[in-house]
Amino acid sequence: MSSTLRLALAGVLVLALAACTAAGPRERTVTVTHAAVTATLVDAAPTGTSVGDQRYFSIVVGGDGGVGRLEAILSTTGIDVPQKGTEIRTGQLIFTFGTGEDQVTVLGASVYPSAGSTIAEGTTTIRPIVGGSGAYAGVSGWCESTHNADGTWRHILHLKG
Repeated sequence: MSSTLRLALAGVLVLALAACTAAGPRERTVTVTHAAVTATLVDAAPTGTSVGDQRYFSIVVGGDGGVGRLEAILSTTGIDVPQKGTEIRTGQLIFTFGTGEDQVTVLGASVYPSAGSTIAEGTTTIRPIVGGSGAYAGVSGWCESTHNADGTWRHILHLKG
């Protein structure tokens, strides 16, 4: 191969790589909806609202990603924080689609009313997306979860990658 041809091919490769880098990671949103949820509460000692209480959810979801499930665990980590009558709960939400290999994992902390098993109706919370598998392998971003006034839910997965 001549040096002129090598130089031309190298130039094309540099331009192609620059174009890919300039485009950045792929960005998209996936909207997921589901009915009202009922939590299974595991009440840590002492009885009543306390650090260590856990709430579990498992529900069918639908939306842009297809039919799937939401598996979630909320763990109480702070009582009367940031104010009296509220608490901090860390959440692990796993959205699965199809036969389960397509997943998006969401982790984060949010403020909840102490008397409720979920965020209040009519409110939204945002948590980071920490990864995925299958069709969502390598994603990051954030999840915007809204508890609608009618008790239903909408999760907008803002995906990068």
